[in-house]
Amino acid sequence: MERSKILLAGSIACLATFIFVKQNIFCTDNHDLFLHSNSVDADEVHEPEPGKAYAFHKRGGRFEPTASCVLQGVSRAAPKVEVFHGRNLAGESYNAAIANFAGEIDNSFMGVVLAKPVERKWSLNKQHNKFAGGEFDSACIPVLVERVNNPNYEVYIVDTVYYSDGKMSDAFMVTFKPDPFVLSDCDAGCRADQVDLFELKRTRFLTRIKQGLFDLERTLGST
Repeated sequence: MERSKILLAGSIACLATFIFVKQNIFCTDNHDLFLHSNSVDADEVHEPEPGKAYAFHKRGGRFEPTASCVLQGVSRAAPKVEVFHGRNLAGESYNAAIANFAGEIDNSFMGVVLAKPVERKWSLNKQHNKFAGGEFDSACIPVLVERVNNPNYEVYIVDTVYYSDGKMSDAFMVTFKPDPFVLSDCDAGCRADQVDLFELKRTRFLTRIKQGLFDLERTLGST
């Protein structure tokens, strides 16, 4: 009886491990897209727009949700459609290996053992500022300066916002300029200390594990 319990517990553990690996390592999700496109989930910040500046807390590894300031007088480029095609290469190989046993596995069981989805396409509308430059709104400059001078924060400016609908109202992901914003009196040594956002930002453990198993292609179109 004791041996049966051990075998049952081992079988359950193996099944749980299999399901976990299949769903979390062999599949493709939004976090893979964010990592490989150097973007962040738009839900991390409130109402993102190109030119808005958000403070990133270095120890906490997260943005303050409310913008510290926003650039004024910068024209917007016409929206473009960008299609991202992500593929989990390990998942594709796993599904191909399972397909070799298709004749020996009941069709109803195939849906259980196959990893889904191993590839995804995201068709997103992108919006960015047309030209560099512009001036920050004078009303929020004190907040911006305070965050820039605070050693616990770095301030990053939104470069592009990607929307998941044609109305440009449902922000899906955000790309920031890689280097933090610095004040005009920042010298060469100060600029040398700048840290790329993705050296600071924390990535989900499982997403990091499958980083080398993922391939991302992007195609630019027009609306």
